[in-house]
Amino acid sequence: MIINIAKISKQISVKGPDLITRPVGRSVYGKITEKIMSAGNSETVILDFEGFKVLDSSFIDEAIVKLQLEAINGEKNIYIKISNISKIAELNIESVINSYDSFKQKKIVVLTEDICSNNKFYIGNLTVEEENIINLLRINKICSVNDFESVTQLYGDELAEIIKGIIFLRLIKQVEKNKYSSV
Repeated sequence: MIINIAKISKQISVKGPDLITRPVGRSVYGKITEKIMSAGNSETVILDFEGFKVLDSSFIDEAIVKLQLEAINGEKNIYIKISNISKIAELNIESVINSYDSFKQKKIVVLTEDICSNNKFYIGNLTVEEENIINLLRINKICSVNDFESVTQLYGDELAEIIKGIIFLRLIKQVEKNKYSSV
C-alpha cells in the first residue's frame, strides 16, 4: 500500500512544501491510520513524501515516530517504509530518531525505499550485524538462517536474538521457519 502524503495534506488543508507542527503531524497520522485499516496482514505501507522539502521535528514525532511505534506495538501487523524524502527531511528524521533512542532508551528505525545520504536504506541506528542482515535481504529478498550465519559469522542464540530484535523493530518478516524476507 502506498500512501501519498500530498493527497492527505490537501485533505487537511495544509499547503506548501513543508510539513510542520504537532497539530499537522497528528492530523496526518490520523488520516494515515484510517487508510492503514484497509491494509492486509503483514502488508508494507509506504509513505510517499514527494513534493515536501521540510518535515520538522514536531511533525516527525507526531506522525512518523508514532506510526513506527504503532507498527511495532499495535494490533495491526504492518510494516512502515518512507519514500521520496528530501535531504533536510532525512536529517530531521535522523535527529528525532536519535533523540528518541537517547531519551526513551528504546531503539527505533525507519526503513526507506530510496538510498539515504548515509548510503543506507534506513534511518536510525543498527549494529553491523543487523545492517548486514538488512542489506542481504534487500539484495536476495528471502534468506535463511544459514545465509545470515555466513554474512554475520554469528550462530545459535546470539544470531537468534539479533533476528528476533529486527523482527520486533518491523525491519524484516519471517515467512517460514528459519526463512525471512525483506519488507
